[in-house]
Amino acid sequence: MKFENLLRQAKYTLILPRTGVKPMDLIVQDKQNVFHRWIRKNPEGELMHSNIGDAFKMKGRGSSLPKIKTNQMPKSLVGSDILDAEAKFVIDLKKIANAEAKLTVVEKVLFSFKNTESLTANQVNIDEYINYGDVDQRLDIYDQLKAGNIYVVTEVLQSSKLSLTNANDFQVKGKIETTDIIDYVSQLDIAAKIKSNSHYEIKNNSTEPLVFALKVSKILFVDNKYRLTKSKIVVRGDEFKGIEQLDEDFIEL
Repeated sequence: MKFENLLRQAKYTLILPRTGVKPMDLIVQDKQNVFHRWIRKNPEGELMHSNIGDAFKMKGRGSSLPKIKTNQMPKSLVGSDILDAEAKFVIDLKKIANAEAKLTVVEKVLFSFKNTESLTANQVNIDEYINYGDVDQRLDIYDQLKAGNIYVVTEVLQSSKLSLTNANDFQVKGKIETTDIIDYVSQLDIAAKIKSNSHYEIKNNSTEPLVFALKVSKILFVDNKYRLTKSKIVVRGDEFKGIEQLDEDFIEL
């Protein structure tokens, strides 16, 4: 999977496409080494979207949340990839696309995304924000913050439309290069694939794009202050045993 390798090299984590994940969201590593987004409840008991602004209360310098910047997807990430149909990521994607029955005999699938953009929050600004912030000891994540079990999302990749297409006719011997995928996509007859029920689109019914990859950095408590790690970390595994040691993708948020 060339695209996944490129993502990992660039310190992105591939996740199942979903809405509602944004830069500055907080991710909690619990005692069972499982990761989940930090979601709070309002006084009425309704779930609320939460980020660093809900955990760190600011006064004076750095009191404003860092701005989120929108960019085009990095040019190094091509918009399609050929995947093994039995890969866990593809199996989960097929469930989302309701494509399990029709793609059961497929060995290779083309994973594509369109109108992709990157949303980022500057790490230096995030570091300054949490460095000067006060944390309410009554927060349900207070102990995890002190223990270094909280991560902050610094960037997400999002797309307005994702798709899975039968790619059994993709024939390349040896190592697959980016140019091989580009050539295949340029010659692909999508209309024929749609007619044969071999093409499935994954998109949100609203105008909100789907997030399919992210970057996170760990929050550390050092010298009685909270600081952000300088290097980005790839978070892997819904049964997490160590950041550097797992091969499974972190797909549960």
